[in-house]
Amino acid sequence: MPVGVPDLGGEVGTAPGMTPYVVAGAFGLLDRMLMPMSGRGAGPDARVPAIIRWMAELSASYFDDWYSASLASPHDGRSSRFLQLPEGVCSNSSLPGPGLDDVVRELESISGGHVVDLGCGRGHLSVEIARRVGCRVTGIDFSRIAIEAARRRGASAAVDAAFQVADMRSTGLPDHCADAVVSIDAMYFPRPLSAVTAECGRLLRGGGRLIATGWEPVDREPRLPAALQAAGFINVRVHDRPAWSAIERERWIGLLEVSNSTGDPSLAADQTEATSVLAEFDQRRRVMVTAVTVPRSL
Repeated sequence: MPVGVPDLGGEVGTAPGMTPYVVAGAFGLLDRMLMPMSGRGAGPDARVPAIIRWMAELSASYFDDWYSASLASPHDGRSSRFLQLPEGVCSNSSLPGPGLDDVVRELESISGGHVVDLGCGRGHLSVEIARRVGCRVTGIDFSRIAIEAARRRGASAAVDAAFQVADMRSTGLPDHCADAVVSIDAMYFPRPLSAVTAECGRLLRGGGRLIATGWEPVDREPRLPAALQAAGFINVRVHDRPAWSAIERERWIGLLEVSNSTGDPSLAADQTEATSVLAEFDQRRRVMVTAVTVPRSL
């Protein structure tokens, strides 16, 4: 069944005959979501409401198709070398190797503790975090296909990692079970954002850490810090990461240079996304957001 493709005029159109995966990759849509709309108000809902609404309606079955196409592609893992990720680490996010290093450094004090990874996808980065930090990781994603792949990855790596199908807004995990919550390029997608930040606060023990990577518009106040503060987080900081952006740009350029002589639909979708992302690349900035829950003694 074809899905609606956002039209920047504010309406939702259709793309007859196109699969959800070919319509657009999930991460390229964020760029459109952050684009300012002329003639709109100045509040947070001014950012392309039709796009945001469409993103919120994407279902687990959409991402099951998306991950299935990626896993079946002969070019699977194509982005890893462009993103400078460790050998054998495949990711559907745009976090580069130096970004993974930054996240691991933020988690060094959690060695031996429990980290929840929201929007873990296929689990490659979750497994890397478990291995390098020396912690237990629980990965959450609402795609059954992604979680099945993550479980295989965790079993082959022999790390302390478990993966379960759940919505990051309501994970079903116990209260205050985590020493840290991580979300790699995923927290910005679900609506409302306040539901995600509230769930993070529920999961974390007092003094627990949150690390989220993503994108913010260059000409507006960032959205995630305000949502975290409203959820009771303290020490909320936005760390600009222009070096990540430079590597990400090279990733998209590199994907456009990959030959697709076999007509691989997964690669074709990535290349379509690359064209769109590069056209709007300078309208966003790459960030890592960190925050802490209030210690229970305070």
